[in-house]
Amino acid sequence: MPGFRQTYAFHNDLDANGNQLSPAERERLLKPYLPLTPQRKTSPQPQFSKSRPKRFHHQRRIRPALQSLLHNLLFTLIHAIFSIYIRARRTYHAIVDRLYAITYYHHRAPEFIQKDVKNLGKVPGHLSVILDLQPDGVKRDRLETLVNEINKTLTDYYGNSPLKPTISLRAPHHPSYSPPHSPEPATNGATTHPHLTILLISSTDGRQTLVDLTRTLATMAQDYKLKPADISQELIDAEITESVMGEPDLLIVFGERVMLDGYPPWQVRLTEIYGAQDSTVGVGYSVFLRALYRYARAEMRIGR
Repeated sequence: MPGFRQTYAFHNDLDANGNQLSPAERERLLKPYLPLTPQRKTSPQPQFSKSRPKRFHHQRRIRPALQSLLHNLLFTLIHAIFSIYIRARRTYHAIVDRLYAITYYHHRAPEFIQKDVKNLGKVPGHLSVILDLQPDGVKRDRLETLVNEINKTLTDYYGNSPLKPTISLRAPHHPSYSPPHSPEPATNGATTHPHLTILLISSTDGRQTLVDLTRTLATMAQDYKLKPADISQELIDAEITESVMGEPDLLIVFGERVMLDGYPPWQVRLTEIYGAQDSTVGVGYSVFLRALYRYARAEMRIGR
């Protein structure tokens, strides 16, 4: 620590005799009290040992390169196997569809249709189909296209046969409709024509029905009009069946994968689902016949 004389001389720029200090003298006066200047440490030169060779840094890149090559080979192999499987599956289904189309054909004769199904052990009383119909136009055009498709299919199957079924169309929350020359079936059983009741539902009908039913039951329970213990599976079945439809026995799905596409989930608990995968004939007679054969061989284990 500098003494009193050094501090006085430095601040007043005067020595002990009162003479003016020069810059060199001021520096020499302050130098003993300055910290030492740090010296840079130079990194030591690596010492190479003759007995141990230097490891090259690029050797660390060999393992990641091999891993990347292995992953690419595995991906290519899996992709090739899956592509071969898809092509083989499509070829198989195309051949089977063609054989069924040639072997089993309706020939616009109801007798052939009855012959194809008479040996089946059981037939579904309620058949449901999921279709993705995308014609040009709005929703009304889709409905007209679907109705025209149904009429055309019945004409192709039955021609002008007197056994051509009559049909009636209905939709949830809408009145029933029968096209021309398709009267409603007689309630006394006097009619001899087979009758088909066709229900058209969209992808939102089942979901919205469940939401409305849940809201209604909750409101009735809050208003003490219904006890929570009274809400049972039978009650829900009855309400949904009245609002939308009952549970189908057989459901046919057209498409690459079995997707319900908004189909009412409550109605497929015990339904036999048949996927018309890679179908080349579309909604055709052979596809429905194969689905009926599959349904006839199915073993129904309800709750077992």
